[in-house]
Amino acid sequence: MSWNSFVKPSLFAVGTFSLAASARLVAGCGGSVDSTGSASGAGGSTSASTSASTSDGVPSVSASSVNASSSASTGSGAGAACGGIKGTPCAQAFFCNYTPSTCGGDDSSGVCVLRPEVCPEFFQPTCGCDNLVHSNECDTYGAGVDVNHLGTCKLASPGVFACGAGFCETKSQYCVNTASDVAGVDDSFGCNPLPPSCGPEPSCGCIKNACAGTCKGVAATGLTVVCPGG
Repeated sequence: MSWNSFVKPSLFAVGTFSLAASARLVAGCGGSVDSTGSASGAGGSTSASTSASTSDGVPSVSASSVNASSSASTGSGAGAACGGIKGTPCAQAFFCNYTPSTCGGDDSSGVCVLRPEVCPEFFQPTCGCDNLVHSNECDTYGAGVDVNHLGTCKLASPGVFACGAGFCETKSQYCVNTASDVAGVDDSFGCNPLPPSCGPEPSCGCIKNACAGTCKGVAATGLTVVCPGG
């Protein structure tokens, strides 16, 4: 089984951020563990509840799980605008969800979304807007940051390369970036196996490009096929 699809069936609370589990999963692949997963913020402390997913794949927590006490910290709550030129923060119990997932690098704004409180122990290293590698996408949100499709994190392990917020294996996979042509919807990214005909030194020439897109990269640093939307 590929290292970027390893699954464990148990769940853990992101409120305490299961440092032992995260360290076990992430530290071994050269990533970092964010230990600031406290889920208290502008709405007070959050109570444990299983997270669901919104239509764009961002885990959500029922607003009823937030204790609406008056002891607020700085930052904005659910649904409020964040980021932008002013770099407006979200309250501690929330993270800024950008679309596209480029961390507001173009001074774009995002929307504050509640951090998930419970995440599966699913090992799929994911780059966050804090430039740290987290155990998976849900853990990234639990740490209070959005996923980073710019791929600016330190590589999760030797022999891999960035593919959006995730990572592909250089010697056995290539990255497929399918561009979105729908406003408000992110590009999609995934790792496909290299054809056997590529041999030990794969190149764009050995990848049969079914999406009529473009291929870029070299064997040493990984190959990426960009497919048009539609």
